[in-house]
Formats: sequence, C-alpha cells, structure tokens
Amino acid sequence: MRYLTLAIMLLLLGCTSQYRLFREKIKDQNLFLEYFGDLEQEPPQNAVIVLSNGTFRGYGGCNDYNGTFSINRDFIHFKLNDIGTEVCDEIYKEREYLTKLVNSTNIFIKGKKILFTDRDKKTLLIYTK
Repeated sequence: MRYLTLAIMLLLLGCTSQYRLFREKIKDQNLFLEYFGDLEQEPPQNAVIVLSNGTFRGYGGCNDYNGTFSINRDFIHFKLNDIGTEVCDEIYKEREYLTKLVNSTNIFIKGKKILFTDRDKKTLLIYTK
C-alpha cells in the first residue's frame, strides 16, 4: 500500500511539475524555431512562437498566426484561429510547420531547448529561448 501511494504521488508530481516548468520557464517568452522535420531541411526563417495564458501567436516564415491552446494534465492542444494570407517562397515550409505545431501534444523542457512532440514522443519541433 505504501508503494502504491508513493507511485501515485510521484506520478502527480511529474504531471504538475511539467506544467509548473511551462508556466515558469516559457510563458510570455519568444521561442525561436531551431528544428522541424528532418535534419536536412532548414526551418522557416525567423519562425517564432509566444505562448501566454491560453493563447499563442507567432510568425511562421511568411505570415503571422495566432490561436489558443489548453493544457490537460500532461498534454497540450493547439488550435489555430488566424493565419495571414501573404504568399512567399517559404509558404510550403510554413504550412508544414503549422501542421506540426497543431499535431504537437507534449512539451518537454531540456535546458534552453523546448521540444514539442506528438503522442508517440516523436519530436516534431524544437525551439530555443
């Protein structure tokens, strides 16, 4: 019984500590895209995201975008609300980037790197502060 209680406490602490890290370390900060897709493909130029109080905004290489997000236990859910309509050379990379953003379900903080992963823990995007 004691081991079960300890396991439950560690599980709850792990879930809440990830949320606390998010709130303390990346809220309201510019996160610059460093990696997306495979390593051979360069990310969209100057792509950035800012997460704050359930909303996010950023630049995807061609256009500004914004939306909402929610954190439910250890999962994060993104919903795009608005994307600019400018067309440029980076438009295909921008679309792929935004698709990966919406498909991200977890955020892990490792030093100055913030990893966005899918449900299988496959890294989709890596940002730096």
